[in-house]
Amino acid sequence: FNIFCQFRLGTHSLISKITLICVILIILLKCFFFMRIVKSYSYIVTMVITVLVDLKAFLLFFAMFNTILSMVFDVIAMVRVHEYKYIGAFMGNWINTLKMAFADFNLSVIECIDPLYELDTKTHFLYWLVWLVCVVFSALIMLNFIIAEVCNSYTKVKENLEALIYKERA
Repeated sequence: FNIFCQFRLGTHSLISKITLICVILIILLKCFFFMRIVKSYSYIVTMVITVLVDLKAFLLFFAMFNTILSMVFDVIAMVRVHEYKYIGAFMGNWINTLKMAFADFNLSVIECIDPLYELDTKTHFLYWLVWLVCVVFSALIMLNFIIAEVCNSYTKVKENLEALIYKERA
């Protein structure tokens, strides 16, 4: 299908790019699958798989929390940044809130670029209050939960290392 898309639609068409990205991701997964056979890589691959399986519920909760916070920021003031103009206001706020969780702060919302969207003093205060809640819960609490869960998965894999390696290699 990839070769068909490359020849028929052209290399730079969107469908060709999506197909090639899928092919590359499948190759990466297959590479990880075969790396489990080699004893020195088996531990790393087993660790990554175990951590991803253990974190799936937490990552879903984190995505929901991020969505709720982005909706709150959308109510206060939408992010009007040039880099988000093609993905829409909701996704722009969602990505901006996710970036806040990783301590990458984009404070262009509170800058007065357009007088129509200027925030008054009370809204400014509300924005900073919600920003503080976002940073405390997302950056401090949630990311520490992720670190704790990864450490827990590491301990679980370390305890059963030989059995997991033989299971993966089989």
